[in-house]
Amino acid sequence: MEILWKLAILLGVVAIIGFILSWQRFSKSYKSEMESEIERIKSYTTPEDRELTAEETTLLQYLLSSPNQALEPYRRQIPFVRVVGSCNYGCGTIDLKLKPGAIRGAVPSGGEVAKAYGNSPSGCPVDIILHQNGEGELSELEIVWYNDPKYNDPISKWIPQPTELNLGRRPSKS
Repeated sequence: MEILWKLAILLGVVAIIGFILSWQRFSKSYKSEMESEIERIKSYTTPEDRELTAEETTLLQYLLSSPNQALEPYRRQIPFVRVVGSCNYGCGTIDLKLKPGAIRGAVPSGGEVAKAYGNSPSGCPVDIILHQNGEGELSELEIVWYNDPKYNDPISKWIPQPTELNLGRRPSKS
């Protein structure tokens, strides 16, 4: 009976060692994959360090103009927002970072703070999404162009005016 216990303990130790070795291989592989993904994402943006333009400020104010009180902390962040990156693919999407002293907002699920939709000057559908970083800080003003060939509309740095947009999600086509 004692031999069976020793054998069981030995098998348990071997299983633990096998688990540790496979976990180390997985961790190295995962880390390598994450580093590659981070580099890929970095290639989407050009680093910047500047204040918001008047157009960008107006767009943020419009997106946060709903009377929803949960948006109040985000409205108070606007004076503290800096642009830290812009899209490399030609659209007006910008990455945002708060200066010290800004008030954090409530953390909504999904990271989206506000949405609007409209059309580019040639009629191409666009969505505007304001994101937060998971810690209640404004982090991205995303301008999504729908690459519809019928509009022959090249993606541009166009920043829509509030009069060209509707707050909320684009109605689905039935």
